[in-house]
Amino acid sequence: MSRLPLQMRLALGFAAVIGLLLGVIGVIQHSTLESHLDQSIMTGLQADSGKVEAALTRGDEGIAESLAESGIAAQVLDSHGAVVAGTPGLATTPLILPTRPNEERLVTRRSVAGFGDVRLLARGRVIRGAPQTVVTVRRLGERDDALTGLTRLLAITIPIAIVLVGVCGYLLALRALRPIERMRARAAAITGTDQLTRLPVPLANDEVRRLGETLNGLLERIGSARAHELAFISDASHELRTPLTNLKMELELALRGERSHGELRSALVGASRDADALHQLAEDLLTLARSDEGALVVRPEPVAVDDLLDGVQHRFRARASEEQRPIQIGAPSALQIQADP
Repeated sequence: MSRLPLQMRLALGFAAVIGLLLGVIGVIQHSTLESHLDQSIMTGLQADSGKVEAALTRGDEGIAESLAESGIAAQVLDSHGAVVAGTPGLATTPLILPTRPNEERLVTRRSVAGFGDVRLLARGRVIRGAPQTVVTVRRLGERDDALTGLTRLLAITIPIAIVLVGVCGYLLALRALRPIERMRARAAAITGTDQLTRLPVPLANDEVRRLGETLNGLLERIGSARAHELAFISDASHELRTPLTNLKMELELALRGERSHGELRSALVGASRDADALHQLAEDLLTLARSDEGALVVRPEPVAVDDLLDGVQHRFRARASEEQRPIQIGAPSALQIQADP
């Protein structure tokens, strides 16, 4: 399941929930219809039993025929269980054992020849001084057909509904995720040189739009960091080139021909200063790296301003000479500041 595409998982999940809901509704409908039909049959049995008892109390002649004409199926048993009266088809074989007076017994299902599956209600009564059992019968065919029809209908409609809901859910998920797919395709096409490329953002003010805006903000920060990195590399390359060029020139001058002790000393002093500048540049690079990592520790101490400015002038002297821009410094020799060198 987890390996399927997101829209497929959403569609299957939605279809499963709808299928479960429809299944519960189907069970409730079946149970409600069954209860309603059973209650209707029970009411009919009680009404039929009341009509039979009334006819017996009146002593009507031809009771079986009159009951049959009314659509009632019943039989009357004496205290020994023999059939004393019965509608056509029920006049010979007793359907149930006799009951005691005022006792009521229900048989929910029994197969009776000529009637099929039926439900029986037996009531014990004392009619005209004699204990008798009135048995009324109701067929279950229409009840069973109605429940079977509902079951078949649910068995056909629920799977169709689940399939339709799953397809609709898939199409809706596909439509909802289409902006994300466009953003993914655009993001996959972005290269290291596409610093200005941004992801397409949908017009709707929803979660997808906010995701696109967040990712575009991330791309802007990455582009800005990239630009700063390129500028830093360019500046660092230029800064490295200047002292290295000076160092090479001073060493070449020192090695060119015979030089006096003073000239050699001056060249070595200049080379040492350029080496210090390279070392300082390396320290500056480490400082910037620590600053980006949030691990920069500042340790202020007294710093002479004139020495600091003299070192800066030496570092930028060659570049200023190339661009014909003079550097002038001036500070009292005793001036100091609290700073991290």
